Amino acid sequence: MIDIRRSRPVYAMLFFLIAFTGLYGCKRAEKENASIMDDIPAEVGGAAAPFTIKTFAGDEISLEKLKGKVVVINFFASWCGPCRDEAPSLQRLYLKYRNSGVEFVGIAVQDSVEGAARFVKHYGWTLPAGLDEGGDIARAYRISGVPKTCVIGKDGRVLYAHTGTISEEGLDEEIKKAL
Repeated sequence: MIDIRRSRPVYAMLFFLIAFTGLYGCKRAEKENASIMDDIPAEVGGAAAPFTIKTFAGDEISLEKLKGKVVVINFFASWCGPCRDEAPSLQRLYLKYRNSGVEFVGIAVQDSVEGAARFVKHYGWTLPAGLDEGGDIARAYRISGVPKTCVIGKDGRVLYAHTGTISEEGLDEEIKKAL
């Protein structure tokens, strides 16, 4: 039979070693990832990361080709509740600004082609949208959650970035500032 009173110091030492090892491993991973994150463009105020995406309509959109225009990028996923909430607002703003030098791009992340295309159809999006198949665009824009909306200025710099549901009025104000 094990005498638990004599085993407490052993259990305490094991607990300490396990906890210390876990903390050291997390800190080490943070340091390793920090150098990777240094290569990613800054968010607000920094240059927008270039990308090219094929839309569900079969067109190809390149951020480089949109330079000189205000660009609204919305990162979404078909499984995302808040993305569904803001989808109608994005379509309305797209229709409002499409002839005003403002381009919209919907980019589905961590999703399937079928799911994202179904989302676009369900919400009647006519704004260009496509799937970030490899996740490169999401990494470049530091997507930690969806929805995320970015406003890119005519000079190609990120003017605004917001993670979470954005109100129609809030996004409208950010677009007006960019114009």
